Amino acid sequence: MPTETSNNLEEHSYSKVYRLLVNGEDDLVGQIAYAIYKQQKIEKITRFTTQNKRPPSDEELSSFMENAESETQRRFYNDRAVSILKEFLEQSLTAEVDEMNAQLKSEYDAKIKELLKDLKPKGFMYGVWQGVFASFIFFAAGILLLLATGGWARIGQALIQLAQ
Repeated sequence: MPTETSNNLEEHSYSKVYRLLVNGEDDLVGQIAYAIYKQQKIEKITRFTTQNKRPPSDEELSSFMENAESETQRRFYNDRAVSILKEFLEQSLTAEVDEMNAQLKSEYDAKIKELLKDLKPKGFMYGVWQGVFASFIFFAAGILLLLATGGWARIGQALIQLAQ
């Protein structure tokens, strides 16, 4: 049966560890570090209770409490909390980026489909007429080149010489 003195000791120990780990209401790393401490304490009490078929007394928990208050253990709690928070943020940000990429891809796909829907194929005859027009331009350019360089006169003379 806990006495008033042991209750005050428990409250003092609990709040001392909390004050050592948490530096204010907005200290997320400290809050996580305190949760890690509490998890270890619950594991310690559960293990002790299983082995001894009774819960530990304040005196039996005192070594755990002294260890929890040590600089080394507080640094462990803090480092572990930073690691957990970092992992959480990386997973959250990765999920957010993946979601944004999926949304952008979906929007781009929709825009491309809309643009392609407006484009209509020109058909076979369109290609045929393009070829005919290109051939005519090439032929006209060749005739203009021959006229500009006097090539017709040379061709005419060569044909006359062949005919004789």
